[in-house]
Formats: sequence, structure tokens, C-alpha cells
Amino acid sequence: MKKHELLAPAGNSESFYAAVKAGADAVYLGGKVFNARNFADNFTDNDLEDLIKYAHLAGVKVYVTLNTLVKEKEIMEALEYANYLNSINVDAVIVQDWGLMMLIDKHIPGLNIHGSTQMTICDYFGIELLDKYHIKKNILARETPFERLKLIREKSDKSLEVFIHGALCCSYSGQCYISAYFGGRSGNRGRCAQTCRLSFDIIDKETGLKANDRPVYPLSLKEFNIGSKIQKLADIGIDTFKIEGRMRKPEYVDRIVTYYRQLLDGIYDENVKKQVEQVFSRGFTKGLLFGDFGKDLMAYDSPKNTGSLLGTVKNINGNSAGVQLVDDVSVGDGITYGRNERNKGFIIERLVQKGKSIKEANAGELVYIKAKQKMEIGDVIYKTFNKKLSDEVSIRIKNDDIYHLRPLDFDVRIREGERIFLRAVSGEHKTEVYSDDVVEGAKNAPAEVEYVINQLSKTGGTVFAVKDANIDLVGNVFVSKSVLNSMRRKAIESLEEKILEHDKKEVSLEIGEREAFERDNDMRYSLNMNSDRDYESIKFNEIDLVYIPYYFISEEMVDCISEKNDDAEIVLSFRNVSKTYDYAEAERTYKKFNDSIIGIQVDNIDGLAFAKSLGEKNIYCDFEMNIMNQYSADFLKAEGVKCFTHSVEASLEDIDEINKGTVMKTECIVYSNLPLMTIRNCPLAHMKNCRDTSKCSSCDMYDRYVLKDRKGYLISMSRNRGITTIYNPVHLYMADRMYEVKKTGSDYGRIDYDGSIDINKVIESVKYGIEEIDKGEITRGYYYKEIL
Repeated sequence: MKKHELLAPAGNSESFYAAVKAGADAVYLGGKVFNARNFADNFTDNDLEDLIKYAHLAGVKVYVTLNTLVKEKEIMEALEYANYLNSINVDAVIVQDWGLMMLIDKHIPGLNIHGSTQMTICDYFGIELLDKYHIKKNILARETPFERLKLIREKSDKSLEVFIHGALCCSYSGQCYISAYFGGRSGNRGRCAQTCRLSFDIIDKETGLKANDRPVYPLSLKEFNIGSKIQKLADIGIDTFKIEGRMRKPEYVDRIVTYYRQLLDGIYDENVKKQVEQVFSRGFTKGLLFGDFGKDLMAYDSPKNTGSLLGTVKNINGNSAGVQLVDDVSVGDGITYGRNERNKGFIIERLVQKGKSIKEANAGELVYIKAKQKMEIGDVIYKTFNKKLSDEVSIRIKNDDIYHLRPLDFDVRIREGERIFLRAVSGEHKTEVYSDDVVEGAKNAPAEVEYVINQLSKTGGTVFAVKDANIDLVGNVFVSKSVLNSMRRKAIESLEEKILEHDKKEVSLEIGEREAFERDNDMRYSLNMNSDRDYESIKFNEIDLVYIPYYFISEEMVDCISEKNDDAEIVLSFRNVSKTYDYAEAERTYKKFNDSIIGIQVDNIDGLAFAKSLGEKNIYCDFEMNIMNQYSADFLKAEGVKCFTHSVEASLEDIDEINKGTVMKTECIVYSNLPLMTIRNCPLAHMKNCRDTSKCSSCDMYDRYVLKDRKGYLISMSRNRGITTIYNPVHLYMADRMYEVKKTGSDYGRIDYDGSIDINKVIESVKYGIEEIDKGEITRGYYYKEIL
């Protein structure tokens, strides 16, 4: 029977111990550097060494996150840290950065690499490509639907990991830039500002009026919970079930791990299920994995922990509210209430029943809660913190009990005139111990087999539990308890040493001096067609390269470009093809226009692998490939990529440094309303009560509405083939700084066309510095500042 790994999060030591003792098979956590939860407590080197030893004795694996993008100046530090992790016997590192992945594979071959969900792996194409870099486990995008998972499992025998519980990102992980551009902190660098959890107004473009009458959260998703579907994932052969939550409290880790451990072991406990809701909930969803959409997926009314239903206010007596309970309550519990957002709440300090102060009350009873804020009759109360549960978890963390006890077998031989012989075996590990002195005959009360077994079975406080003891005892002999206890302790200590032994080969981190290439400043210009509106009027004679999506390229468009500029090169864009799984149409279009195009543009690892499977030699990678160092560029070059667009989180200094280390063609975006989020869900679905994508093709909501943030910016959106794109409300504009962009040695300056601007004026502004466009408010992106 296939063993499924239950993988738990830990943001601090208490959560780590909670995970191990609740039954996790593995724990993932971050050190103090290069991890995508920079605001968790995280772990020092000394912490890691101690916790890894503890976990390995308990039979639990430890994976350390190195899942951020790494800048050129940081790459050696990141590689040295990976080497340190290898030396302390970490079971694997979770990696996002392509360059770091390739360097670890080359220089630290004994260290297992897991492909982070920030790699945006959506399909088997990427999984098979990454196999040559010895990726041990592939963490799939949370948007991957179940039917696609089944196909991936059928097509690939590589280890697959899927999320099963916790917070859901609105955008595809690794391709979200809204935190960087709205909050000044990059999710790809471990500092997500949780912009998607903020409220946005929905504005009618024509009238300028709000469509919402209260704060709404169209980018905030519910809490992922597939407990009722876990067996379906097990049945198709998913290897690892991952719980999200490195920022969550120990009681969350304890209860969620317990819940899924029990489900995987065939146990159902209604009380544990209720506690899952209490430790954290924004309302639960089965996610895009199992087809939830719109209202079923969105935490539209509140991004906060909504907890579990506690009761309803039946009457008010002074500053106390009489609550009819549907669940137990204790002093110290946290509650929330309110008519819309449940934006009021406090910790209960006093409970009164029949005029007397009490510590707790039970479901079905009426109890008075001393209110710290105004409460009204009819208010529905939710419990968001369970004091008793928190105390129980604290006690569990401190005790010696662990879930995964190692079976221990003893073979003992006892003879008068000989030293006692003890062989201890646990799994593949074994050891032998002899007593210091020979056994003497008993003057009275000779030792018996049960007596010996009883002494050897006292393994409390260790990771062992005696499964079998074979005692070969002959004659009337005396054996003291102290001798047996001493031999047991020595055997266990020896086994622990053997379990913790690891053979790590010395590795060379001499990556050598890189050749610096002279780059020419003679820039060419590319046009990225995000719209086909009025394409006939575009001055293609001023453009050297044109990207056209596979779903609206036409012979007329190709002819129009050729007539205006016979030298213009056309690249067929496969953006998002691996998210829509629209491979068949993409391939048909590729074959139809093969003689008219010079290559294919892709935006993730699956798209890259798919383009290669078609035999395409000229592949152009868009900015979502997140190239932040020369070694990531090396990765693309090794995979046959001809040109890549620099990351929109890179500075001009970063770009200059990367360009010096590669002979590849590179591109900088110089004008764009940048796509900041790529989303499978529809943020406007709640307005039409949509619960699936069946009406998307006939929907005009994106033509009618925009989002408005707290600063008053209007945020446009588009939806195409089941994918929503959220755009930056101000344009990236570098037309008046082109001399600085050219100094980086980038080959192309790219203009993005969305159909809403006078593109010809933009082209002239970028190429010739002609200031004829009304720029309005603009952004320079991160070209002049360091990304956090």
C-alpha cells in the first residue's frame, strides 16, 4: 500500500514540536534567509541543527525553504547556505530560483531539491523537463484541477506534492507582483504584504458609482480544506499532502495535522473537525482543485478569521450580553461579532450564570458575557480562539509523547558465569551491548523472563517502543534492575547515534569566475500585443519584433505587419497556455503560422517544455520566468531559450549585471500597464452569483467595472479563456529614460499594447523621445530601487 506523506508547516519551535507530536511525516520550515515567509519567527542555525536531530530520531523528515528569488550578489551566499543545510542532514530544500536550483544540482548532488509552487508548475511538461535537474518532488500550483492531477499522475511517475489545507493565494504563486507594486514588498522575496486581503470598491466605469454598499474583498479567498476529499487524492497516487501555515499558531498546526493524520489513518472525529474551524477559518473551500468558483471560493465579506459559531445574543443586561450557546465557552476564549465584517471582538474575561462568576459554560446553556464593546440583541457570536485547546496544545508540546514511535526488538542471552548479551534492533539499525560483569547465581528470588522484559520495556521519554523481546534465560541467576536499565540506556543511545549518522560528501563550491560579455547599446524595439484592437493603424514599420497571442493571430494581421515592415519578426505567444491546458489549439495555430513566425513566447516552465516538445528552437521567455541572476539565465540558455524578458522586480543595476554574464538576447519592458496578478477565479463572479466558468465567454463585466483601492486608484482587469489578469493602475513609463535602459545592454525595449492607448504616440515617444503623450501618473517600477 502506497505511503502518503503528511507535510506540516512550522514558523517557530512550538509549531515544529506540535507538528511532530501530532503525527506529521515531514515538516517544512525556513531559516533566517532566502525563505518566502520572512515575517515568521523562523530558525537560527543552532535551532535547525537541534530540531533536525529531534525530527530524525522521531522518524520525521525536515525540508528547509530556499524559495525566494536570488539576486546576483546573493547567489554565492545562497549556495553556501544550501551547503550548510546539507552538512546538517536536511532532507531536502524547497527552491524557486532556477539558477540556485541548477547550482545546487551541480555542486551539492547529495542535497534533494523540491520544486517550489513558486515555480508555477501546472502540468507534466514542466515536471519532465525538471527531471534532468534531479528535482525530487514537484509542488504543483494550487489552481491545478483534480482531473488534470489525474492526468499528470498518469503521465509522470515523479513525486507529486499538493496543498490540502490553509490560506490560498489569489494569483498563481510566483507570478504575483501586486504586493511589490502596491505594498512595496515582494512576495517572490518572502515579504508579501497581503495586498489581496485588502478591501476594494467595485466601480461602474460609466457612472463612476460604487456597485458595493459595504467593504468587499474580491481578491481574498477562503481557507482551503479538502478533508472530505483527501481519499480521492490518495486514490490517484499523490505522494505528499501539504498543509499551509508557517505564519499560524501552534494550536493551528496541532489541530490541522491531527485532523489529516486521522483521516489518512481511517479515523473520523467530529470534535477534531469542529476544532479545525476554531483554530482558523475564513470559511472553507475545496478550492479550484475540486471546482469551487466565485462565492464558493471567495472570502468576499471578510478576510479575517471567522472562527466557529458560538451562539446568539438573546438579551442585554447592563454591560453584559446573554448568549444562547451552541458550543462550549471558557474564560480566555476569543470571540468576534458584527453584522457584516464581524469587525468587533475581544477576549472573554468574565462569564456569569445565575448571578455567579463561572470559568466555563456548555453548549445549550444561556451565559452572560461581560462585553468590552457594544453588543446588541441578535448579534451572532463566533469563537476565534479556544483557550482550553491552546492550553492543551502547550502541554502536549512540552511532554515526551510523540506520534511516530520506532519499533524496538531485543534479543537477550543470560547465563551464569557469562556477561549478559543484548542485541537491540530498530528498523535497519542494530547494536549489541554486554554487561560489565558476569552473571552470578541467585541466592533467592532468581530472575524471571517477565521481570527482564518489564525492565527493558521502560522506554518512556525516547522515540522507541518495545515490540518484541526474546529472552534466553537459563538457570537460577540474579540480575539487578540497575544492570538491565543501564544496558537498555546504552543500547538506545547507540541506536540514536546510528540513526543520526549521515554520510555527506565534501563538495566544491568553486563556481569559477564568469566571463563578462561586451553588450551593445544599439537597442531594437518589440511590441507585445495584448489586444488586437485597431491593429491596422499601428506603425509596425517602427517595430522590430511583435508578440501575438495564439488565440487572435490571423492571416490578415500577419499580412498587415509584413506590408508595413517586411523585416519585422513575429513571435507566437503561448502565454497562459499551461494554465488553460489549451495545447491543442496552440499547436494547431503554431503549425498554421509556422512559416510566418520566428519563435514562441512562454511564461512558465510548462510552456517552455511544451514549446520544446513542438521542436521550436527559438523560445522567448516572458518576465514571469523571474530571472534575477546570471545563473538563472544560464538555465534558460541550457534549455534552448533564445531571449528572455527581465523581471519587473529587477533594477537597472540588476539587469546590467545579468546582461554582462550572458550572450542571450534580453528584453526590458519600457511601457506597460503591467499584469500584476494571474488568476483562475473571477473577482466579479459574486455580482452575478457565478459558481463556474460556463458564462465567461458572454460576460461583459470587465468592460463595465474596475476595482478601486484605498488610495483611489482604478484597477483594470481582463478575462480571457478562463484566466483573469489584474493590471497596474499606472503605466510603467521609461520613454524619457531610454538612454539609461540602453546602457544595460538589453537587446529589446518592449512596449505592451492593451488597446486603450494611442500606441503610435507611445512608440514614437519610446524610440525618439517625442513627448506627445499625456503620461498622467507613471511608475518607474523597480528600475531605480532595490526590491524588498
